[in-house]
Amino acid sequence: MRTSQFILLFLCSLIGFSGTVHAQDSLKLVPTITVDSLDLLALQIEDDLRDQQGLAPRYAVPNPVEITAATHGHWEKIDDKMAMWRLRFTCKNAISMNFGFQRWLLPIDSEMLIYNVERTHRIRPFTIDDYNDSGELWTPAVAGGDVIIEIRCPQNAVTLIQEEIKLTSVNPGYRGFHEAFGQQPLPNNTPSLSGSCNIDVACPESVGWENEIDCVGVISTGGSTFCTGFMVNNTSQDGTPFFMTADHCGIFSGNAPSLVVYWNYENSFCRPPGSAASGGPGDGVLNQFSTGSIYRAGSATSDFTLVELNSPPSPAFGVSFCGWDASTATPTSAVGIHHPATDEKRISFENQAPTLSTNFVTVEDWDAGTTEPGSSGSPLFDQNHRVIGQLCCGGAACGNNLSDDYGRFSRSWTLGLSAWLDSAGTGQLFVDTLPAGGGGPVEQCSNGTDDDGDGLVDCNDPDCAPSPACGGGGGPGGPANDLCGDAQAVGEGVFALDNTGASLDGPNACDTNMDADVWFAYTATTSGTATIETCGSAGTLDDTVLIVYDGGTCPPSPTCLASNDDGCTTPNFSSTVSVPVVAGNTYLVQVGGWNGATGNSDLSISVGGGPAPTEDCANGVDDDADGLIDCADPDCGADPACTGGGGPANDACANAIAVGEGVFAFDNTGAVLDGPTDCDTNMDTDVWFAYTPSADGTATIETCGTAGSLDDSVLIVYDGGLCPPSPACLASDDDGCTAPGFSSTVAVPVLAGNTYLIQLGGWNGATGTSDLTISLGGGGPLVEDCTNGVDDDGDGLADCADPDCAANPACGGGGGGNDECIGAIAMFDGPNFYDTTGFTNSADPTPTGCPNAFGGMNNDGWFTYTATSTGDAIFNTCDPAGFDTDLAVYAGDCSALTLLGCDGDGSTLAGCQTFDSEVIVPVIAGETYVIRIGGYGTASAGIGTLTITVGAGPILEDCTNGVDDDGDGLADCADPDCATNPACGGGTGPANDLCIDALPVAEGVFAYDNTGAILDGPIDCDGNMSTDVWFLYTASSTGTATIGTCDAGGTQDDTVLIVYDGSFCPTAGDPCIASADDTCSNIPGGAAFMSNVEVPVSAGSSYLIQVGGWNGTEGNGDLTITLGTGPGPVENCSNGTDDDGDGLIDCADDDCIGDPACGGGGTGPANDDCANAQAVGEGVFAFDNTGAILDGPIDCDTNMDTDVWFAYTPSASGTATIETCGTLGSMDDTVLIVYDGGTCPPSPACLASDDDGCTTPGFSSTVAVPVTAGNTYLIQLGGWNGATGNSDLSISLGGGPAPVENCTNGTDDDGDGFIDCEDTDCDQDPACTPPPVENCTNGTDDDGDGLADCADPDCSNDPSCITNGFSFIAQDASGTYSPDTGTGSFTGTVSASEDSAAPGYPNETQGFSFGLSHDATLLSANGFNTGAALNGLNSGSGPDFLDVNTYSDGVTVGCVYSFSSPGTVVLQLTSETVLGTIDYDTVPSGLIGNTAGTTTSLSWSNALGVPPVINIFVVSGQANPANLINGTVTLDAAVGGFVRGDVNDDASINIADAVSLLAGLFTGGAIPCADSADANDDGATNIADAVYVLANLFSGGPGMPAPTGPSCGPDPTADGLDCANYNSCP
Repeated sequence: MRTSQFILLFLCSLIGFSGTVHAQDSLKLVPTITVDSLDLLALQIEDDLRDQQGLAPRYAVPNPVEITAATHGHWEKIDDKMAMWRLRFTCKNAISMNFGFQRWLLPIDSEMLIYNVERTHRIRPFTIDDYNDSGELWTPAVAGGDVIIEIRCPQNAVTLIQEEIKLTSVNPGYRGFHEAFGQQPLPNNTPSLSGSCNIDVACPESVGWENEIDCVGVISTGGSTFCTGFMVNNTSQDGTPFFMTADHCGIFSGNAPSLVVYWNYENSFCRPPGSAASGGPGDGVLNQFSTGSIYRAGSATSDFTLVELNSPPSPAFGVSFCGWDASTATPTSAVGIHHPATDEKRISFENQAPTLSTNFVTVEDWDAGTTEPGSSGSPLFDQNHRVIGQLCCGGAACGNNLSDDYGRFSRSWTLGLSAWLDSAGTGQLFVDTLPAGGGGPVEQCSNGTDDDGDGLVDCNDPDCAPSPACGGGGGPGGPANDLCGDAQAVGEGVFALDNTGASLDGPNACDTNMDADVWFAYTATTSGTATIETCGSAGTLDDTVLIVYDGGTCPPSPTCLASNDDGCTTPNFSSTVSVPVVAGNTYLVQVGGWNGATGNSDLSISVGGGPAPTEDCANGVDDDADGLIDCADPDCGADPACTGGGGPANDACANAIAVGEGVFAFDNTGAVLDGPTDCDTNMDTDVWFAYTPSADGTATIETCGTAGSLDDSVLIVYDGGLCPPSPACLASDDDGCTAPGFSSTVAVPVLAGNTYLIQLGGWNGATGTSDLTISLGGGGPLVEDCTNGVDDDGDGLADCADPDCAANPACGGGGGGNDECIGAIAMFDGPNFYDTTGFTNSADPTPTGCPNAFGGMNNDGWFTYTATSTGDAIFNTCDPAGFDTDLAVYAGDCSALTLLGCDGDGSTLAGCQTFDSEVIVPVIAGETYVIRIGGYGTASAGIGTLTITVGAGPILEDCTNGVDDDGDGLADCADPDCATNPACGGGTGPANDLCIDALPVAEGVFAYDNTGAILDGPIDCDGNMSTDVWFLYTASSTGTATIGTCDAGGTQDDTVLIVYDGSFCPTAGDPCIASADDTCSNIPGGAAFMSNVEVPVSAGSSYLIQVGGWNGTEGNGDLTITLGTGPGPVENCSNGTDDDGDGLIDCADDDCIGDPACGGGGTGPANDDCANAQAVGEGVFAFDNTGAILDGPIDCDTNMDTDVWFAYTPSASGTATIETCGTLGSMDDTVLIVYDGGTCPPSPACLASDDDGCTTPGFSSTVAVPVTAGNTYLIQLGGWNGATGNSDLSISLGGGPAPVENCTNGTDDDGDGFIDCEDTDCDQDPACTPPPVENCTNGTDDDGDGLADCADPDCSNDPSCITNGFSFIAQDASGTYSPDTGTGSFTGTVSASEDSAAPGYPNETQGFSFGLSHDATLLSANGFNTGAALNGLNSGSGPDFLDVNTYSDGVTVGCVYSFSSPGTVVLQLTSETVLGTIDYDTVPSGLIGNTAGTTTSLSWSNALGVPPVINIFVVSGQANPANLINGTVTLDAAVGGFVRGDVNDDASINIADAVSLLAGLFTGGAIPCADSADANDDGATNIADAVYVLANLFSGGPGMPAPTGPSCGPDPTADGLDCANYNSCP
């Protein structure tokens, strides 16, 4: 679809915002989507399988969702213009989250933010600039498992966002990237941290490799997997954002939009290789990224993938483009740059020559550094700093000497890489690295040479400041202008800054968030207003604080001239101030990071009053601030970039460039159409070539395969070289290429020496650069070789993608379509039929080492299977009708198969053919496997059934249950699988791993470590229990024991706790006394995921305590046991147990008399019940509702729960303020209700209630009620939906009787600051009921004055009624209809004009929208036909966008003249201009029988459509309401015609008409009106018509068809008859 964002931006102005809620900052309002917690043990098993099967490593788990802003989340108004949508996502044990949007488009002036709830990590705002043609958006990872997505937009864009943003993947992360988030890796999830032998790129070893380091990034695909990749240069060295990685990293055309590349993820200093620091967390940051790409090429043969990023990385990121060598030269050494385990970037060195093979380059053993999972896809450089391969596979790691294999760049070159990296066909086989910034020499910093020619060598050159050779990478010093005394002297301009390592040494009185500051001393060159800001920077410091002081003396006065924190729009948290300055004076500028944020940015200083800026016509910036950018600015009219100075040299046919065979660059920017378009009407902006073939043959002429900016071409070829050519062409094409998708290709027979004109243009005016390729086949048509990776016959399709290869065995020929691997067909769970009849032996090698009489895999067929779950999959060919099979199962794809298992006759199932096969292999849900079925002997083939069954995963031996769990014939410790189990003498678990080894304890604090522990106890009380250790607690006295792990000082941060009665180890089904998972969060200072229980204990009794990790988490911590010294155990009155040991259970125990479960009043606080309300006066009263139950009404607030009661008696009359505001207790979300009187239960009708009325804490409550001295008022105070804790109730009293507001006396009677109707007390007073207000856009007379919308003077100042000089005109029209049938039609004309007195007349309109209504009982509309003015736009092709909608009562039209040139393709209304016409039909039911005619109106409306379309013209992107001139339609009853059956034209029907008809047919009489003689209306006049008339007159025959007398009318039936003469109808 050829569309543009412009339509969506334009339509935003037509959409209304409905739904008004007040803005709240509270997370309480934000709905939450809870993602299931991650099963870390299962993930570890799957990850091990992924590694074995050569799949990309995974760091997050995709969760498919269907979420839009219309179906989920919460909308709020921020102010009167802006709205905000938020939605919260949680996953309990995730360390990161990222998101995938299948559909994503933000309108202009909108942004999307993603941040964690703690606000410690956030992503820079996404805006319309992040939109790409795929329509998808995939985000970087955000720290933690509790994340908010927030969208801010104009209120009129809400509907657009609800339609155009769709979230489809929520991806919680469980490993990788955690260092940047300041999080510890989760146990049992490898890789987590890379090995200590790795070398940081900040270390001195990397000196000289700075440019190559800059091109490497770590990537995420599908929000799930990670690898390394690198930017790659091309022979044009034009900065096209090509990016390479490994094929096994899993990027293909379908998921390429999900690619996220993180740049400059590096440690800031060198951690010495081999040190603990080098193997620990780094300090890299993930705030520089690119998202989205287009798949370009790839091959499993050399394991490479090439994509093109949607946009080049920001220049501020300093990303370079790696050089490469595609020759077969032998390197002498190698260097690898990579991201091991998604950690910070590292560098590795091999000092010997690597080993070369056809497809791979092998590093036998790294001399310094290594690689790890996550390094896949990283580049290998030769001694010339050129890429010679990308990491495929290998076993290298710290501590071994294993090798690594890299896909060979020279092999990839022949497998599709050359078409993209040498699209110009230069034949170059190597290029050097293109440094960041797009070229030019770069200072190398260590070679003693002035490389960049600035007169400064190595470390004397400021460019080398970050180089390790010059102390870069984290030296002890801060920036040069860290101190005020070292302020950098500046004038107006843009100045780079970096506050990394800076300290705060200036005042922060003007903004206490100032920190990590750097200084500038600004001397103004002219007087005026200086704008000083960090807005618009793309650096890594996106949250600045800015303070400006008068004078240049340090330290400055704390009194500043101006300060700002978040004043910029972009980046969202940057700063801007405006201060008056005097020429020659100096001002100190203090720039810092918000609360210590650091990074690089730009300080921009500009001052009003200087020389007028000049527009740069090619930089995408409004340099002269006139609101017009580049070629849209008239100042650029003569600039060549804006077609000034003429088009390309071969723009005209007469100037066609003479060419032969080869590749020829062209640029049609500025070209005009001067040739015919008969062969393709989409031809435009054409350039010309004159081609003379060097020999006879078939010439392939095409723009396929180019990477230029023109990706949509049209191509026409003519015979001969004369201009203009004949419109009859030899060949033409529009979108014949496969890549780019809209390029063109033709094949034409040519003769040596003849000339052929080639017309090459852009589709409907598209322009840009591209290549024309001409190749010539000689001596007959070229034939496709189906196995060489080349498009041999020039049809744009290579190998098996070419239909010519359909019968080739390499492409599945010779048998069924799945005779070869490339044609494999899908199989599914359960039985699958197959037939190998006629199949051939595959070219793939026969598997070796297969058991059970494996044959020759003859006549084999190929299949695929995508696993539906993780576990052991059984593949079985049992089928009584089957043949003797061989079976093999592979991972990978057809070009790189990895054998997982194979079998000849191993099946043991009964009822099968004599020899059938079975393979059992582990599979991973979502992964695809290749299945190969063949025959044992050369004649073995035919039909069969393959049955696929997936179990629940590999069965593991339980080493303590006396059972052979895994079926290997060995149980428990006799099974070698149990060798390391503590139950079998293994030493890897803790001493108290098993219940029988429980550690005896009393009260106190006891360290534990469950690392390596196994689960050996029951999990009935909590299914999340795992990796448990045991304690045997003996109580020293009777009381209540508190047992917990709340002190989370160790590495274990998520426990499960279960307590059992007695010292005998429990088994499955045994009850526990108590259990807990995350209960420490209810204890002040307690860790969120730790556990705590309270149990009654008896002196001398023993209790087993099972402490485990939640779903397998491990680490060390403390178990704390404390014992209350109070009375003995307390009966729990509802658990069916005798808790206090008195022989009585629950309500049978007298201790439960007061328990609510037993009809009592509760064991909660003393004032839990209304009857026990605490008597109070004025003052502050502590309360605690822990354990309270609800016993009062909730009519006034349904959120009331866990209530306590107070009985308040005022000391005087007045207004009492009763509140929980300002407390610092643990109860921060209260509900408050006040009742009149002191009787319980109170009447449900309350005096006042409140939920969240306090400012601090945000969810506390406050009410004000009039009270009378001596009366009693009941106060019900509860927790919002069951919240509990302690807080304070405050009651204060204003003196005197409680005043009441009089709503008509102009006085603030009750002293609340509001008078009369301004006071909400008067909302229901008749004097304050507002009169109805006219809504000016809904087509209704709202205020009942007889005038609707803009016709009402009340709307004179409404924006929709201010016309700005434009008018829509519905011209008067007329039409006729038949009163017999009610049918008629006419055409209405719509025109427009502009008042010559309007400002800016004549204005250049860019588009319009209107709604024109009609009476639905009389008329129906049939569409809108554009007039000449619109048809002439865009060189006669008409407007780019025209949307017409017809309704029963009107028509709406939306029109945008041009997507690509909205500022130049315009329409001026210098006179009344016809926009188009609307065809109308009459509605028969409204006009049948009406012979008098009628009138009706065509009226302009702002209420048609959903959302309503408004009547506006667009000028400079702004909406301009138009004056609306309605039209009148006059409908007249049709005159003339005839009466059916009146043959003799005497205005009556009788026997004379039958006689006249017979005379006309047989005796030469006249029939003046053949239509009237066609009595039966069958389209012919004959004797049947005479019979029809006579039957009608004399024998009760059917009535006459219309038009039926006495009414005249036209013939409603189309036929060949006419009515030449009929005078009885006037």
